[in-house]
Amino acid sequence: MKNLILLACLTLTISACKKDKKIATPAKIIGQTYQGGIIFYVDATGQHGLLASPMDQSLSAIWGCFGTDIPAAAGIAVGTGQANTTAIIKGCSEVGTAANICDDLNLGGYTDWFLPSKDEVNLMYNNLYLKNIGNLYSNKYWSSTQMSTKVAFFSFFTTDVIAAPTASDSYKSNQYHVRAVRAF
Repeated sequence: MKNLILLACLTLTISACKKDKKIATPAKIIGQTYQGGIIFYVDATGQHGLLASPMDQSLSAIWGCFGTDIPAAAGIAVGTGQANTTAIIKGCSEVGTAANICDDLNLGGYTDWFLPSKDEVNLMYNNLYLKNIGNLYSNKYWSSTQMSTKVAFFSFFTTDVIAAPTASDSYKSNQYHVRAVRAF
């Protein structure tokens, strides 16, 4: 009987220890393929960030809604691309725009893709393009950041060693590359 009680106590102790033991999740790293894309930004926790689609969604899409002001699409910083995209979709009925292309994307089983903000595009440049990761082209990429009714930001990737990514502006009716991103 004593042995049976000791065995029961030992089993309970081992079970309690297993429940208290937490298994650490490995930190995500830039360049890692994950959840349908390639990670290009990781926050301080190492568990959340942004990833880019592994390929361009378009080589010649318009930003759209030339002459239409979408003030809620003015976010520049990392973390504002999704809100910008949502604002563009709500404020612009034009079809086939860069924001539409990203918002309609179903890739890797994920449907929460969006057009990145200006700073998010620049992170793709620094963390993917410069490291030759992610099939990014030396070309112009739309961001979701609007400057005015006629102008939106884009970034130009270049192989010129002297040049850096530019936060230029362009007419919303110009046609540039589109690369969708999503948060994880």
